[in-house]
Amino acid sequence: MVQTYQRADLGKFGVSYKIAYMPDETGTPIHTCFQVNGTSETPVNVQGIVPDLAGFQYVKDTNCYEKYALLSGSTTGSIRMNCGG
Repeated sequence: MVQTYQRADLGKFGVSYKIAYMPDETGTPIHTCFQVNGTSETPVNVQGIVPDLAGFQYVKDTNCYEKYALLSGSTTGSIRMNCGG
């Protein structure tokens, strides 16, 4: 699993940090951090954690151990939202 942290407030064009498990020389997985600096062509912007649901329509509730709402949109596909248990 890779974790990405995007910091638009650092550097001239922002900085992105990617934290992942990488094997060392013995094959043991260790945390590794990669820094990717933004450029004028590809600046690092803040990325929201909640998707923009504009243009999506409610389809139905569905159960998969928990109750979810199924939404459908034309450009992004489907999004499943946890509506509580």
